[in-house]
Amino acid sequence: MFVSTLIVAISTVKMATTMAPGEERAASEVLRALARHLNCLNEDSKTTRKRALEEIKRETIDKGLSSGVLQEVFTCLLKSLLKCLSDPMERCRETAIHMLGDFIRCVPQPEDSLPYLMPALTQRLGGKEILEPAEELRLSMVEVLTLTVEVCGRHLAPYLDDMMKILQRTIVDPFPDVKRESCKCTVHFAKSVPEHFHMQAESLVKPLMQTVSHQHSRVRVSTIEATGAVIQYGTGKNVDDVLSHLAQRLFDDSPQVRKAVTVVVGDWLLHLRDRYSYFHKLIPLLLSSLSDDIPEISQRAADLWRQTGALWEQENEDDLKDKMDFLLTPPDLYPAGVARPGLGCRELVVRNLSNLLPALARDVVDWVAGTRVKTAQLLYALLLHAEDHCTQHLQLLLSTLYRACTDPESDVVTNCLRSAKLLGTFVSPKVFLKLLLVHLETSSSSSPHTPLMVLAAVLGGCSRDLLKPHLQKIADTLVQPDVCQEYQQSPLVTPPNKRERDTQTERETHTDGERETHRRRERETHRRRERETHRRRERDTQTERETHTDGERERDTDGERETHRRRERHTDGERETQTERERDTDGERERHRRRERDTDGERDTQTERERHTDGERETQTERERHRRRERETQTERERDTDGERERHRRRERETQTERERDTDGERERHRRRERETQTERERHRRRERDTDGERETQTERERDTDGERERHRRRERETDGERETHRRRERDTDGERETQTERERHRRRERETQTERERHRRRETERDRWRDKGRERTTSLMSQWKTRKSKRPEQLFPPLPLLWCPTFSLPFILK
Repeated sequence: MFVSTLIVAISTVKMATTMAPGEERAASEVLRALARHLNCLNEDSKTTRKRALEEIKRETIDKGLSSGVLQEVFTCLLKSLLKCLSDPMERCRETAIHMLGDFIRCVPQPEDSLPYLMPALTQRLGGKEILEPAEELRLSMVEVLTLTVEVCGRHLAPYLDDMMKILQRTIVDPFPDVKRESCKCTVHFAKSVPEHFHMQAESLVKPLMQTVSHQHSRVRVSTIEATGAVIQYGTGKNVDDVLSHLAQRLFDDSPQVRKAVTVVVGDWLLHLRDRYSYFHKLIPLLLSSLSDDIPEISQRAADLWRQTGALWEQENEDDLKDKMDFLLTPPDLYPAGVARPGLGCRELVVRNLSNLLPALARDVVDWVAGTRVKTAQLLYALLLHAEDHCTQHLQLLLSTLYRACTDPESDVVTNCLRSAKLLGTFVSPKVFLKLLLVHLETSSSSSPHTPLMVLAAVLGGCSRDLLKPHLQKIADTLVQPDVCQEYQQSPLVTPPNKRERDTQTERETHTDGERETHRRRERETHRRRERETHRRRERDTQTERETHTDGERERDTDGERETHRRRERHTDGERETQTERERDTDGERERHRRRERDTDGERDTQTERERHTDGERETQTERERHRRRERETQTERERDTDGERERHRRRERETQTERERDTDGERERHRRRERETQTERERHRRRERDTDGERETQTERERDTDGERERHRRRERETDGERETHRRRERDTDGERETQTERERHRRRERETQTERERHRRRETERDRWRDKGRERTTSLMSQWKTRKSKRPEQLFPPLPLLWCPTFSLPFILK
């Protein structure tokens, strides 16, 4: 009581020099009224502490005091409220946390509380173990921390270490709402102290990446936003650590998550300090969002990409001056309905295309179907920006398109054919035909139709006038027997197993003379084809040499030499193939001779068998019938196999149709789930309201129960004392005498204590009387000072330095 009274008196004297008289009087009255409640906070009874906190809140926050009065009251109550954060009763801790938040929101100078507030919050939230077991109270403390960051701002710079300890622990908190609030606090803190935040921003990357795949979509959104702020206001060295996680979020089922990734990547492209070093890693993420299924996301991505290109164009205006003045007309046959990207966007893609295409070539054959679809869409966007600059990467692009066109996913094939059509629009026919026609002639047997699909798409995007001089060359390549036969025997026309079985049947039916004739015809046909191909190539080469200029002839000669080398390598390969065929034919001949020897032996055996009984002849007849049945069975199996393949194709078409139906049904189920989730949230709110009512009822019960428990403890203590006294009396009579003596001493002490209490009351009465006299004396001196302004203030007041000496009693000082 004495300490609280001294605090009130000292605070009153301090306020006299900084506050208006009305506010001074109000603050003194509030502190005098709170003195008893502050003493009650140290009581053992939970109910007493809880009621004291509620009374303090009712006398301060709920009373609507002015901000100046609340500031002084908050300064006196801060340590007591922070001590209540460790109270064993949850209700007391909750009330203290709410009071701290209300005071910080209302006082004019909340930064004065930081030296005491931040260590207390760090102790409760920033340790290795969770000291606060209640999830709702942890959420309330993080909300108070967020409010502190918002109102204090740059004043939190000295407490950077404490903030990082708290955020590292709360970002991975088991409670989802604590995670979200921590991410929000991280964003505000990074924006408040950017000049200091970068020094320890790296420590938040690991906990954020542990939370970015949380099962709640709102938590993932908050985590992505916090990651954007940490990287943007940090050193920028951890971009590689987070890009893979953000790329995975582009496949997220929640549109809000994908939108958050798009916004974060767009902000990095616009505001990241070292963004030029990460263009080749950030551009694919933003361009992938251009093809998102949600129009809002794709439109947002387009706006951010347009701003990025405009900013880059403005920063590099000197390098783009010629292109800005002259290259304004789009190419012929530009895709209809597609807006041409700005010059800055196109230049950004062109300068980073060599770093992007190898990664695309790997991802287009990824084992995940979603990755392949996204890659095919990204390839179309890159070619739309690169335009004629994709000529230098044509070889890699064509090989990528060949592999992608064999994909079982129809979306991948469709986007790749759109990309091939762009190649026909932007690349000269003279250039792409040199590569495409060679690929047609040397295509692999596993997928011979893919070069033809790519060629058809490329020709569909090319101009007729540019394509007219090359029509004869294209037709000559397509009518070659190797090309035609290859495509007629492709899996799209005839099953390969059936063709092999037919060939095997024909080989078994030929005699040696027929086989020799067949091989001779094949050699002559092959030589004739080679001569015709060589003459046709020579005629084409001669025609091209006559039509080119002198400078173009030198470049074409190099190309012709390279083409000639390829043809020679192709011819060598064909020769080796022919040699292998001849070796196989010799082996076939040797096997046929062995079969003839075996047949001669069988004939001798047959002659011996004819000499046997009629039963053996019937057995031979039965064997012949069995062989005939086996041949018929084999023919039926082949027919069944063909029918089975046809049914398999029909099943695949039906499966594709069912997948599309399932996708529509899945979307409808997703909408239904959202509606059910909304209903469930409403039910959860009702349950929370019912739970609050039950908590109030439980609180009332606890009040009654606490009083009953206290009375029960007193009774038990009295009973224990009586039992112990009884045992002592039974043990020894001398012990009883000592006990009697001890009781007399105890009574004497109680009388002394009672006398001391009476003296203490008289002293308090005397102090109050002298305090009133001191106030009257202070008021009189202030009025005299106003009338006599020429005198110095120190002559009017008593020696104030003695007021801060705790060893003197207050009546003596004021006297």
